[in-house]
Amino acid sequence: MPVELVWSHWFGRIADAVAAERQIKGWTRAKKDALIRGDVDLIQALSRRRGGRASSDPSRPGKEPGTSG
Repeated sequence: MPVELVWSHWFGRIADAVAAERQIKGWTRAKKDALIRGDVDLIQALSRRRGGRASSDPSRPGKEPGTSG
């Protein structure tokens, strides 16, 4: 199966490259597609949409605010 390089970026330090790779691996397909197209506005919009919900949102399971663990 042929492979096509669709995005690359130069980093001055290997640690920065590894950190960026880990971050991108956690992104949704839509966000990765926006990165490939260079659509920074869409990347930011998708980031706000995911992170815009507070941890106290009753529709999301998880710990209550102010609790430990």
